[in-house]
Amino acid sequence: MDAPLAGHLYFDPNLFDGHYFIVGPDDPVQTANVLVFCCTSKDHGRPSEHGCHAAFDLPSFHIEVGHVQELTLPTWVQLDEAYPYARTRFTTNANWQYAKEKLTLPLTVEVLRCAAQSEGLASIDASACEAEADLIG
Repeated sequence: MDAPLAGHLYFDPNLFDGHYFIVGPDDPVQTANVLVFCCTSKDHGRPSEHGCHAAFDLPSFHIEVGHVQELTLPTWVQLDEAYPYARTRFTTNANWQYAKEKLTLPLTVEVLRCAAQSEGLASIDASACEAEADLIG
């Protein structure tokens, strides 16, 4: 499996009865890592309009059904925390399944720019998201 790139979608069937992750930018602290954002299909009071909701108590980016074929339920990318995962985890962990589809480039840029605006995200991670969006957008 290739190294993860921003916008790639992964699925772990063993985590919480199945959980999606979206790859973000390179980890600005440890270059052997990549930042990932967890996804959820439970709104927990988050706005249901498609797009960026960075200023809410639970900052997120909402992806409506139909924008990404692999996501068959309304999906919120949780932007309050980016988790650093070793790049090798994507190529050696059999539990992590690369989804058949990735986010489109414009949608990836939207998610990264939204993450950069998230008040809950560490400033160094927010800067990495903005830099990645500038690089690929």
